[in-house]
Amino acid sequence: MTPTRISILVRQRFLQRGKFAEQHPHSWLVWEVGAFAPAPAPDPDLVSTRQPPSPELLLPSKADPLCFELNRDTVRVGRAEGTEVKIPEATVSRNHLQLRLTDGIWSAQSMSSAGLATVGGQPMDPLGWRALKPEERICVGGAELVFLGPEEMIKRLDGLALR
Repeated sequence: MTPTRISILVRQRFLQRGKFAEQHPHSWLVWEVGAFAPAPAPDPDLVSTRQPPSPELLLPSKADPLCFELNRDTVRVGRAEGTEVKIPEATVSRNHLQLRLTDGIWSAQSMSSAGLATVGGQPMDPLGWRALKPEERICVGGAELVFLGPEEMIKRLDGLALR
């Protein structure tokens, strides 16, 4: 899953108008602005955390969060290679969170006993699934994500276009 900067999506929405919703009918995770915490330890598994291969693509800037279109029924969030939503931050576990779409409803499950995960400010039970609501904040380690349905994403893009 390739992240897209929100500024690019704003331009696409402006140029495509009605076709944008047709081309992007899925829910989204938006990685909000936050402090990047490079790994302090020389652990070989964390080398990519200290120096991401493409920092301009992987790290959100203050004005340009990264957006991940949830175009699969199961999505893993973590810092490991192979996760669909890769967050190269030391406070994020390799496989921190799993999202799944069942009967049109997205749910989240914490996959890490060591890593903190919250949804809507409430700690997640590592064994249970929690349904996600549009515009709900999900914290994995020190990274903050916002879950948006397709309509909420379009409203956000339209609001940014008016600025």
